[in-house]
Amino acid sequence: MRAKNIKLLKKITIIVLSVLLGLSALCVGFIGVMRLPVGAYYGASKKEFEIPGIKDGFVPQGIHYDDTAQNYLFSGYTSNNTASPVYVTTKTGEIVKRVTLLKKDGSDYIGHSGGLAVKGNYLYVAGGEDCCLYVYSYVAVKNAENGAKIECLGTFPTKIAENDYIKPAFVTVADGKIIVGEFYRAKSNDTPASHKITTKAGDYNQALALEYYSTTSNSLGIETNPVKAYSLPNQVQGLTVKNDKVYLSISWGLSFSHVPVYDKSALVKEKDISVLGEDIPLYSLDSTSFMHEYKLPPMSEELIFVGSKMLVLNESASNKHFFGKITGANWLYSTDLDKLK
Repeated sequence: MRAKNIKLLKKITIIVLSVLLGLSALCVGFIGVMRLPVGAYYGASKKEFEIPGIKDGFVPQGIHYDDTAQNYLFSGYTSNNTASPVYVTTKTGEIVKRVTLLKKDGSDYIGHSGGLAVKGNYLYVAGGEDCCLYVYSYVAVKNAENGAKIECLGTFPTKIAENDYIKPAFVTVADGKIIVGEFYRAKSNDTPASHKITTKAGDYNQALALEYYSTTSNSLGIETNPVKAYSLPNQVQGLTVKNDKVYLSISWGLSFSHVPVYDKSALVKEKDISVLGEDIPLYSLDSTSFMHEYKLPPMSEELIFVGSKMLVLNESASNKHFFGKITGANWLYSTDLDKLK
């Protein structure tokens, strides 16, 4: 009887070890599939620090760097439907504070909080399905204690009719202006018909970004009407401008992300477009101004430059998606584009 038990235990041990080895092989294979095709990106990049909150239910969407304070700000939502946080970290990644956002009525903001940007004393958060920017006092964020709730100064609307709106996915500041952009994907993230155009170069774009002047004449720091529109390709998660070049972060699901680069001085005016009640010039980001693109790991979000280095936020290591935890996507990387071909 004892010999049979020992024999059975040996069989069970062999089965367990075989399963573990199989899982290890699958894991190694998955990491290889996800990292090898973007080896050039990792080779040109340096780990800065782990994305704050990435192990605690935070799904990162937006990033901003305050060069004066030398702090990073991160926006996003939570996988457990609690109030959307903003993390403030030092330049080396130590968490200074985690605050949460309120709506104008004082309730917790539990929506799909998108990208963020800072202009002057204002912090703007992309409001997505709510068709607005949520506006906060940046001074209040800087002065807040860890764990504080930040009052909303108001919402900046990006909808005036059922067929005239954008759902902000990202927001950035470029050349002193505020740019608010939408994300297009068939069926799940549609855009108004007027946003879909075939450009003069023959590209079919289905999303818009709108450019606004900042102002000190109202309580939200942004002029009411847009002054320029940009026609965008599909699935844009973020936009930034550096040295007269426009960089987009494009991603969806497990597909590899891409960062196409456009010559801003070569953007073609397509026409005037009527959007949010204004007739404004529409410029296209398409093959005419396209320069080149970089291939990145899946699930890129907003991107910024700090000095000459490009930093692209990624959500794949969040608890919502998880797989990035084993591919190294829990880190914020800075990339030397001179080394990335």
